[in-house]
Formats: sequence, C-alpha cells, structure tokens
Amino acid sequence: DHVEKNYGITDSCVDTFDIDFRHRFRLSAHEMIWGLGYRFISDEFYLKDGEKDSFQIAIDPINLDQHLFSAFVQDRIQLVHESLSLILGSKFEHNDFSGFEAQPNVRLIWTPPSGDKYDRHALWGAASRAVRVPSRSERSLKAITGIVSPDYPYLKKLLGADPAESLIPDAPAVIKILGNEALSSETLTAYEAGYRLNLTSCLRMDTTAFYYRYDQIIETTDFRDAYLETEPAPYYVIPVYYENSMQGEAYGAEISGSWQLMADWRLTAAYSYLRTRLESDTAADDLDTAAEDKSNPSSQFSLRSLMGLSKELDLDVWFRYVSDLSETVDGYSAIDARLAWRPSETLEVSLVGQNLGDRQHQEFSSFEVERGVYLKIVWRF
Repeated sequence: DHVEKNYGITDSCVDTFDIDFRHRFRLSAHEMIWGLGYRFISDEFYLKDGEKDSFQIAIDPINLDQHLFSAFVQDRIQLVHESLSLILGSKFEHNDFSGFEAQPNVRLIWTPPSGDKYDRHALWGAASRAVRVPSRSERSLKAITGIVSPDYPYLKKLLGADPAESLIPDAPAVIKILGNEALSSETLTAYEAGYRLNLTSCLRMDTTAFYYRYDQIIETTDFRDAYLETEPAPYYVIPVYYENSMQGEAYGAEISGSWQLMADWRLTAAYSYLRTRLESDTAADDLDTAAEDKSNPSSQFSLRSLMGLSKELDLDVWFRYVSDLSETVDGYSAIDARLAWRPSETLEVSLVGQNLGDRQHQEFSSFEVERGVYLKIVWRF
C-alpha cells in the first residue's frame, strides 16, 4: 500500500507491506484458529521547500522503517452442545515503539437451539484487553502551535526568573509541542454483557452494557517551564510534552429493537447512555477533566423506518436525537430521508435529504451541519 498525504506545511509518503497466515481446524469440542502476521512500514516526511525541518515544525527522524510482528490464537469450546460456548483467545504483537504487547480476550455465549423452551433468549459476556501504541507524531514531532507576546503574565514564572528582572525586549514566546520517545502504550480493559430476546418472529430486542477502564492515556501536559532559544533570533519556548498521565473509565448501556411490521416495512430504534470520567496527573486537573467528561453526549436516540413502496421504489426515514455535548454545544435532533428508484437490477437513482428539520445545527464546538439535498446514481456492471 502506498499513501501520500498533504498536511499543508509538510507532506508525507507511507509505504506499507502486509503478509498474514491463518489456519483453522477442529479437535473434538474445540474449534481452533491461529495465525501469524508481519507488517513493514516505511515513511518519509518532508517540507514544501525540500528542507528537513523548519522553525515551525520538524520530525526526527524524517525517515523511519517500522516492523510489526504479530500472532493470534483462538479456541471456541462447546461446553454444552449447540447452546453454551466459551471463546478464549489472545493477540500478541511486537512493535518498534513499545515492544511486546498481549491482548487477551474471553467470551461466554449462551444460545439455546431452535425448539428449546428458551430458544427466544440469548446471553453473552466478555472481558478483553486492548492497547494503542504511541503514534509517530506523539514520539517524534516538534511543532509550534501558538505564539504569545513577551508580556505573557506567566512567562517569568515559567522561566523561574526574578519578577524584578526584565525579559529580552520584543522577544516573542512560542508554545511548542515536543514528542516523547519514552511513551508507553495506552491500555483498555473492557467488560461487556448482552442479552437478546426474540419476542416474536418479527420483533427482536437487544440490550448491551459495558464498563471500560483506561490507563496510561496519552495527553499533553500543562505549561510547567520555559527556556530561551537564540537561533535564528532570540525567542522563548514554552514546551508542551506528551505524557502517559491520564486514566479514567467509561460505562453505559444500549438498548435496540427491530420490528418487521410487514414484508416491505421495518422499524428499528436504539437508545444509548454513556458516562465518562477521566483523571489527569498534570496540573489544572479539574479543568482538563471537566472538558473530557463532556467530550461525548450522554444520551443518543434513533428511530429508522425502511419501507419498500414497490418493487422498484424504497423510502427510508431516519430520526435521531443527541443530548448536550458541552456547555457550548446544545443537544439537537435531525431528520434524514432517502427515496430510491431502481429501474433495473444494475441502476439505482436516489434522492437524499439530510438535516431536514432545521437549516443548520451545531454538532461540535466549531462545526455546524447545514441542511443538504443531493442526487446519487449507482450503476453496477
């Protein structure tokens, strides 16, 4: 795979090579699958003018070859024939950034066979561990993200200078993100459980609950110090570092249902609830935690109708509601609709309307979604 990206100031070129092997076999009540994998990644970052770095941004090294070795094994065990299964497995990796990583998982599934008095029910539970390896930029990037004036109130304090001393006249101060090669992988420990009930042949309900524990989350530190650089001209640097200094938890539940009213008309509905709590070891914890706690809506609801008006004509309508995201982003509701016409097996023409309930609404702090209508033509051959 070859990918080239333009980031404005810099460009990147990334080549990726993957090879995988899998083998599946049965052994009595065990269904085994295992595999091996290898990934080679070669990347290069360069500036528009061909320079290796600049005053504003740099990455060291600009060329990097990475090797990822992986293996996995999974055993599905039939504890009770056709009704109770236990799945045990793990993925193992070795990468150039964090070394060896293990990601085990266990899952218990109860699905009574058809004809059993409990065949309308199904239960499952799972526990797993996952990791996120630090990215290339989190380890190697050096980038100026802001400039402040020499009279920045806290500059002398960050420098540890005597308040009576004066700073270099007209010397600006820059906020600079510095990568950290000592970063560890972020870890997630997940616990999940679910229940399915088939009320009738046309009506089904699913419920899921989860608890996630996050450790060693990577975040940028608060301002702690500052120092003076003299090249190409005197300026002060307020460094911001990446550190594994945050941890937290997320928990919630989701309930969904599907109702086949008629052969050509189906309704689906879903509601989800989510709460997150994050704690930072850096200064100003309260401010950071408050912002993170509201980075996701606590409640979301959706209702969707999929109707076949005729053999050639479909009408889909989707209503969704999202609760408040933060103090500055209110909750919103939206309606989308799609009318599709299939004059033949290979041609589909659809008219889609998005956010039909209002002209525009805010979904993120600096982003608003407007009402939109577009025509889509799909020709399969």
